[in-house]
Amino acid sequence: CNSMIVRYVNSNGIEVNLNKEPYRMLVSDILDYDWEEISRSDKIIGFRKGIKKKAVNIDILKDKNGSARKHLSELTDVFELDIYSKTPGKLYIDEYYLNCFFYTNKKSNWETDKLMSCEYGITTDYPCWVREKYKRFGGAANSILSDYGFDYSYDYAYDYASSLLNQRLVVDGPTSSHFVMIIYGSCENPAVSIGTHTYKVNTSLITGEYLTIDSMKKKITKTTNYGEKINVYDLRDRTYINFFEKIPAGPSPVAWSGSFGFDITLYMERSEPAWT
Repeated sequence: CNSMIVRYVNSNGIEVNLNKEPYRMLVSDILDYDWEEISRSDKIIGFRKGIKKKAVNIDILKDKNGSARKHLSELTDVFELDIYSKTPGKLYIDEYYLNCFFYTNKKSNWETDKLMSCEYGITTDYPCWVREKYKRFGGAANSILSDYGFDYSYDYAYDYASSLLNQRLVVDGPTSSHFVMIIYGSCENPAVSIGTHTYKVNTSLITGEYLTIDSMKKKITKTTNYGEKINVYDLRDRTYINFFEKIPAGPSPVAWSGSFGFDITLYMERSEPAWT
């Protein structure tokens, strides 16, 4: 792993580089993967991933800032915080991360204060490597919105300004992507269409307020200017059975009224980080 940037960010935002002294990550099986087949009547009908366990080997070295034991204690504090908070941290390989817990540690050379070898066990209930991709659309107001809308070719339920036709969002990789969308006020009943799906919430936002749609957590939250977070899940548009439909792989056209701005963060998943 020496050619990769390997780091861990715990649930409290504390970051440790695991490929830089005093820590030296060695060969492990974290890049291996497997799917569990789903069968019926001796036929494979699908695949799934359950809870997975992996091993990570880390040498901990003495350096000018302290002994191996001191650095081990510091690393333990980083990992244990997630255990006590029941919130996974993120193990990064370059730009991809795995949500996981470091939950076991077997030591050798523990009697020395110069180098300690540790085999850590990690566990995850979401065994996918994730790369985030952020894109901003529009602003608080969009002056290019014309007085005339148009009937969009995908038969959306709303009319959109022709100057917004060429907007698009690209999901890299083989599968659809979870996302977090943040819509900024002021606006009334904001609607954003991506591909053939429209995400509309029947609420109003004043300037400074924003709406968060989280497809993975299936939550819709309005944040006021006073920092109050209001659950507006019941105000979602019911046109589609699955309001939180993931964004499909590949390019998708994006359309909205242009009267508000919004951000989208994609969470693109792979069984292993992309090799470059």
